[in-house]
Amino acid sequence: MEHTNKTAEQLVAEIAELRRRLSGLEQCEIERRETQEMLRSSEIRLKHILSSMVDYVFVFDKDARFIFCQAPSPDLYVTPEKFIGERHADVMPAHLHEPFEKAFLNNQRGESASFEYVLDINNQARWFAAQLSPIFINGAFMGSVAVVRDVTAQKKAEETAKKTAAQLRALFQATPSVIIELAPGGEIVELNHEAELLYGQRREEILGKNYFETFLPDELRETIAEDFLGALEGKPTRGFVNPVRCADGRMRVFRWDVNPVRGDDGAHIGIVAIGQDVTMRYEIEEQLAENKMVLEGVFHALDDAVLVLEAATMKILDCNPAASRIFGYAKEQVIDQTMGFLHVDQESHQEFKKQLYTAIDQKGALRRFAFPMKRRDGTVFLAEHDMLPLLDKEGVRTGWVRVVRDISGQQKG
Repeated sequence: MEHTNKTAEQLVAEIAELRRRLSGLEQCEIERRETQEMLRSSEIRLKHILSSMVDYVFVFDKDARFIFCQAPSPDLYVTPEKFIGERHADVMPAHLHEPFEKAFLNNQRGESASFEYVLDINNQARWFAAQLSPIFINGAFMGSVAVVRDVTAQKKAEETAKKTAAQLRALFQATPSVIIELAPGGEIVELNHEAELLYGQRREEILGKNYFETFLPDELRETIAEDFLGALEGKPTRGFVNPVRCADGRMRVFRWDVNPVRGDDGAHIGIVAIGQDVTMRYEIEEQLAENKMVLEGVFHALDDAVLVLEAATMKILDCNPAASRIFGYAKEQVIDQTMGFLHVDQESHQEFKKQLYTAIDQKGALRRFAFPMKRRDGTVFLAEHDMLPLLDKEGVRTGWVRVVRDISGQQKG
């Protein structure tokens, strides 16, 4: 009886244990289903995330075989059907083997790695940047995840920028103007070849020197520095002229345009000055000024009347004192008048113009032509005329110079 009771107790205990174990299995099944559901949800979320990425995602196993691919574009080097399950080295071009193997080896050591490469896809060169990250589970290396971005547009922009920069450097060095970049304190930051020639020093010898102290006369240093550095306050300089001491000690005259240099944040970090050697022009201008003074002296000293006429209207633009003495009119009475009132009459004026244009057509000018004229008091006198056209640089007639010489006394003699 005691044995029977004991067996019954054991049966009850075993049933209870079975029920507990069954409950545990049911709980495990519930947890398994929940885990599966979580995994499915995570997988869906992951696919959504991957599908929204602009990057390519490739997963490799520990033997560097492709096991997963997410591509934002169907333009791949080979289709997934051809590379999934295959080793990287078996499907990708030879020039990628070494950079990939180095990056994969770094992943095996627990380190991320990146590299860039180019592929020929649809007969077009495409640049990519790859970032490889390791996958470890319970401390064991299981493979790598490669996130790859198409950087073709960026590379083309970089190439364009490099080409543009090279062109600008060539222009910077080839331009016949002197170009100097200065720091806010006046130190020379950069200069071109023309500046080296002007100052007789190599670029390496000039960089870092204070421009104003090195190349300007003491008496002009402060004024020019103030004008140049004023560009730092947003006041560009245009046409500033100053003498510059050259390498051989000679002084040359330069005309400068100065602009501020801006940093990435828009702040002024220096100035760039572009100078043109205008020494010859100034020398020519000085010579022309001297010549003008001489010509004006001759113009006023001549005994013959000299009148400058406008081409279109034949109005008198200027005359010398001799014109007033010969015709008896003050200068202000002559200016803006036509020559008609100085002729004997209208018929005489028309005859003169006929003779003038015939001479111009045949000889290019009217020379020593005797023709009567009339003074203010009505006196008619015989005059000798020279009339020459004034031409611009294109050969277009812009005016006339008429010289009238009183020869009435010669006639009487």
